[in-house]
Amino acid sequence: MATQELSERERYISLYREGEGQAYAWGKTARLLTEPYLMTTLQETTGDFLLVDLCCSYPIYRQIMMGQHKTRTRTEMRRVSGAFIDDLQGAHKRDQFSSVQGLDASTLKRLRNELTPRDSLTRQLMESTLFGLMCVESSRELDEETIRNRLAYGFRLSTKSYEVKTEPPGHNPSDKGTWQYMVSVEEETTFKKDMTMIMGERNADALIDDMVEYFTERLVGNIRGFRVVSLDIKDLKSISQEAEKSFPKKYRNTRYFRGGRTGNNYIQADMRYLPFVDNSVFFFSSIEGWPFYGTNFELGEHVEIAKRIFGALKPGGRAVFFPWSMQAETGENRASLEAVETAWKEKGIAISKTYFERDELRGDMSSREYDLVHRSPVFREGEDKLVSLVIEKPIL
Repeated sequence: MATQELSERERYISLYREGEGQAYAWGKTARLLTEPYLMTTLQETTGDFLLVDLCCSYPIYRQIMMGQHKTRTRTEMRRVSGAFIDDLQGAHKRDQFSSVQGLDASTLKRLRNELTPRDSLTRQLMESTLFGLMCVESSRELDEETIRNRLAYGFRLSTKSYEVKTEPPGHNPSDKGTWQYMVSVEEETTFKKDMTMIMGERNADALIDDMVEYFTERLVGNIRGFRVVSLDIKDLKSISQEAEKSFPKKYRNTRYFRGGRTGNNYIQADMRYLPFVDNSVFFFSSIEGWPFYGTNFELGEHVEIAKRIFGALKPGGRAVFFPWSMQAETGENRASLEAVETAWKEKGIAISKTYFERDELRGDMSSREYDLVHRSPVFREGEDKLVSLVIEKPIL
């Protein structure tokens, strides 16, 4: 391991001038530390989901978690669209869709051949409309009428399909340390135009009417919003400028990096004054944030932060803090953490801890993540055994 560390250090000396930039970001490791608890919370709760990443620095974590959510939504969308195509296969025998009852065998075959392949552009035009409905930050305004109208518009008029891309440029999807994301693509056709070429305009309109009813019935009440918010005390412009000096060029030239520079879902705030109402957050993450950088906080401030986190969490919500330590790790620091744990326990919070060896974490990193997290004090100094602490707010 020592030889590998020296090699990484030498590589960095060749890439950067001394002190050129100090920004860093956690990637895959942050996801692996938090995702099991996030998924459990998703499965055990209902309603629009809000995840808040505390002390985020450059918000790579937000980009990764939204990418994971879009991947999950795409899988669910394909399940829904696949069920429709399966039902369509024998619909003329079951008298299920009136729009296909009068079609001849040749037209039915052409229809199936167009919709069945997953890489079919016609199918992607259909699925793009479904994905746009299912992958939203809030489902509050998606009542039955709105869903029906958006489906009708998308199937008839939308020219958008989607494409899955891989970053950094030149990498293969199977390569370790790659990002995958979906992008919207403008096409020169619509789902209705493709259907019209197969079955005529009148039949195409009738099929779309059947599809609108079919998907509306399955989506009403089953769409769940998902939102990831990044919070840090620094303004995003300053954080982004520092990241531009710190991150390797091959990572700056990616959608994930550029997405972090936008102000969407970024909140500039002090941890001691969290701007969230009670029972509004399903999940908090803090990867090398609080309490690690809370050395200068008074004991009472740490306890107040703990109380605010408890109040903001929804019943059944969770939070993950890594590392559960402070940069100086003095006796006073450890007393602060014990006071926080005591405050949570008094409110009925369940607390669990997992221990990780520093070299274990580093050994599991791809070269890309090591590039991004290289300047972290967690890897430069401190204890060799790192603690991840998870809290869970009880369901009343």
